[in-house]
Amino acid sequence: MANICTFLETALLNHVMRNTEYVRPAVVYAALIDDTAVDVDVEAGDLTDEIDGYNEANRPACTFGTAPAQVLGKATIYNTAAVTFTVMPAVTTKYLLIMDGNTKGAGNALYWCPLSPERATLAGDTLTFPIGDIAIDLD
Repeated sequence: MANICTFLETALLNHVMRNTEYVRPAVVYAALIDDTAVDVDVEAGDLTDEIDGYNEANRPACTFGTAPAQVLGKATIYNTAAVTFTVMPAVTTKYLLIMDGNTKGAGNALYWCPLSPERATLAGDTLTFPIGDIAIDLD
């Protein structure tokens, strides 16, 4: 399951509890973080270890098209379209981030998901997260 990033935690609390407007992104995107990153940096939205060698010019969109359902006592939503990174570099991917922008190395991290197991790719491989593979939840 996913973990909410500091940026989104703050934005949601301000929006709901302090009447401070949060403008949601029209589209969210997937980003990959390599195995040199640590949880605390990913939680804080540090993009230093973002993988940028895959073929797409920008991060791929991540679609969550159905309403959340209760799963193990948590409101949970799943991706409703596959998310694909083509022509990957030779790298081990440790985290998937859900971002508010499509530009590599920029934007705000909303959620982070540790990959278990981590995903190793060879140069030229495609890395795909099938429909229903990305789960975002709130407790």
